[in-house]
Amino acid sequence: MFPFLHALPRSIYFLLLGVIVALGAPLGWWICSQFVAADDMQVAVYLYMAIGTTLTFGSFGFLMGHSQDLLYKLIEKDSLTILLNQKAFYRHMEAYHQIGLRYNDRIGVIMLDIDHFKQVNDQNNHLVGSDIIKQFGQILAVMTRETDIVARYGGDEFIIGIPRVDNPADAMTLAERIRSTIESRVFNSRGAKVQITISMGVVVSLCSSSNNVDQLVQEADQMLYKAKRNGRNRVEALVNVGDATPASAS
Repeated sequence: MFPFLHALPRSIYFLLLGVIVALGAPLGWWICSQFVAADDMQVAVYLYMAIGTTLTFGSFGFLMGHSQDLLYKLIEKDSLTILLNQKAFYRHMEAYHQIGLRYNDRIGVIMLDIDHFKQVNDQNNHLVGSDIIKQFGQILAVMTRETDIVARYGGDEFIIGIPRVDNPADAMTLAERIRSTIESRVFNSRGAKVQITISMGVVVSLCSSSNNVDQLVQEADQMLYKAKRNGRNRVEALVNVGDATPASAS
């Protein structure tokens, strides 16, 4: 209704709200004096004060809470892709790992990055590179489940957390589907048509007191570099099947 208000600094915005609420106090007092008999004035004033104080503090509490929620969401988001950032990924995955400990679940981590992304920037420009990273993030968001944790880990590197993995093959199937989708996709940006490939490392492990999210991410990172060493544009996986020796797959 008043779009210019949203452009104001938050401090000025809340100051104006405070002034408006403050001006409402004498106005309410005048209304009471006009419509309430003198004998009932004391009761009316107490009632007015109770209602007014409740509405005032309740409104400010709501507005402050809403602002804090927006701020918290902004802190957790990567500014380019609007995916979660690295810090938020760890926070969410730690919670899923704790749930996995309780229910004896498996948990999965997929680490991936764009092959030879420096060449994309060098052959085009960094604006095109940024567009491709943004489009890439959108593809990951569409191809994963709502419960999966998708984040930009840094630069052209992304990470996916998969809670409650029933079948380890499902994580590898997801990774391969993402890889093949990206391989066949033509990215359009600022007049340039760019094709890219990605390398991926997958780790699936039973949640236990002997592992943690940091360890799983490190293992996924090792699998990612294994994929790069083996020629790129491929998926390398490590499946920890509990007490047995970890199994490797590609």
